[in-house]
Amino acid sequence: MNVALSDDFMEALGKLNGNEIKKASKTIMAVKHESDAKGLRAHKIEHPCGAIVSFSVNMDIRIIAHQKDSTVTFLYIDHHDDAYNWIQKRNVFCGPNGDMRIVSTLTTETPLAYEAFVPYAKQRQKTEEITSEIIETIREINSDGELFSFIEAQPEELQEKLFDLAMRSLKAKSCRVSQKFEIRVVNDDEILEQAILYPLEKWRIFLHPKQEEVVATSINESVLLTGAPGTGKTVCLVHKAKNLQKELNEGECIIISTFKSTLQDYLNDMLRALSYDRNKVFIVDVSLFNQIQENKITEKLDGFFKWQGDALYYYNKNIKYRVKHILFDEYQDFSKGALGKIIEMAAIVPFTISYDYSQSIYKAINRTSNELQKDGVKKYVLDYSYRVNTRILIKLKRIMQLISILSNSNTIGSEVTEEEIQMVLHTEAAIDGSDVKLLSYKDKISCDTILEDEYNLYRGNYNADDVIVTKFISDFYCNLQKDSNFRTEELPISVRRSYAYLPTLKGKEYKAGIIVLDDAVCQLLNINRLLFNKLNGEILSPKKNARFYLNLLYVAMSRFRDFVTILYPEKYKETISPIFES
Repeated sequence: MNVALSDDFMEALGKLNGNEIKKASKTIMAVKHESDAKGLRAHKIEHPCGAIVSFSVNMDIRIIAHQKDSTVTFLYIDHHDDAYNWIQKRNVFCGPNGDMRIVSTLTTETPLAYEAFVPYAKQRQKTEEITSEIIETIREINSDGELFSFIEAQPEELQEKLFDLAMRSLKAKSCRVSQKFEIRVVNDDEILEQAILYPLEKWRIFLHPKQEEVVATSINESVLLTGAPGTGKTVCLVHKAKNLQKELNEGECIIISTFKSTLQDYLNDMLRALSYDRNKVFIVDVSLFNQIQENKITEKLDGFFKWQGDALYYYNKNIKYRVKHILFDEYQDFSKGALGKIIEMAAIVPFTISYDYSQSIYKAINRTSNELQKDGVKKYVLDYSYRVNTRILIKLKRIMQLISILSNSNTIGSEVTEEEIQMVLHTEAAIDGSDVKLLSYKDKISCDTILEDEYNLYRGNYNADDVIVTKFISDFYCNLQKDSNFRTEELPISVRRSYAYLPTLKGKEYKAGIIVLDDAVCQLLNINRLLFNKLNGEILSPKKNARFYLNLLYVAMSRFRDFVTILYPEKYKETISPIFES
């Protein structure tokens, strides 16, 4: 039996306890290997799509699945009543190319595609090549089953258009329609078991097609990888490191690194979830880049690099390895000295380097990837964000346009390149999500009160680790070296548990967050006044900090998947509204 897993299933699985997950794992593997599902207490559920079944994990836990031909797609798992309530608010549609979409609504009625199709199709008749005859035929249809049987009977080139149109019509009814890659077929037993054991790490296990293309490049190919926040650049790197270790011979290794120790720990966690070989893949602090001469070899070498002819070697616990491939994440934030050594290494050793200059906050943006774009180097641009929802992404695009206006040759770093702007503007989001929530405050007392209320609201739905509070603070520059344990006395005690120093959010992802804006960043967002003053005057305080502050805001907003609340001084309402309101 072929098995597919939906994101909803993986997220729900992660909320169960360890014993329930183990029992669910046994049930899933039994379904996979027993096509008749004997002994699994499979129960068919009455549902408009006609293919929904439930499997009993124990006396209480139920798995909701879609079963068609030789494929079972696990849609959701929960306690009995909650699992059945979940499917009652959803319908499942299978497209012409095997694509499956889950459509959900907040009402108690299952959303029906055929009811919304005709009026929406008439609006799109010219652009979608939907003829009057097709519309009249669909007008007589009375069920989703009939609608999709009709779609399957159309010419192949028309099937996908009709299917997509049906999904758009449901979106027009304010239903949530899942994206294509929110459901993934998993036929490899080892990967399936890993996915079940690490449900909260599902985004680390699965790859969409463009990511798979990056990961599949060979150990001798050099790759540049870029993309907007949440498009999976780091995910690609760790998967590729795990994948490349299979191409290594005895005495060879892979080096992977990023610019900050906390992010190196993050890489380590991700690689551990993928069960990498610690004797083949080394996570290195490249900022040290200790290089030794032939006559300096000692008996205890660890963490040193050495050039020998046209090869680079790395010493780990006094064992010498030849470096076959190097991978670097967050290239834009390495120090100038480290960048020079990376370029030196990349001239000899095949590499995979990811970067996104729209997220640069740790250094002057005065170096690009142009020096790495030599003959034979492939470049990939990821354009689907599955961490940032659609409505947050719209705000990020506005901020990027503002950064473009404010950046010029006189500011710290370089101008925003056309490539950078287009990369962000052409990125799409995989999830719809909720809009950014704007709340104004009059003074510190009112700010603290609102902050605590919002925090308690989020904590009612998420764990403390899923919610982050961050802010722009007056002594920002004095604390650039502080780590994630840094606490500011400016925050109420009740929210400090979830406080994160803004620069430490780099590379991380959370479900909900609260960002407190101060006067300085709000002044930078005052685009109308800035334009009229032609970027002169004291409002930037100083002008050279413009891109730095806005990049910080851009990075902060791009960390959250479901919800973002922005608190700002009340006097800046006219400044804030055009950027953050819909």
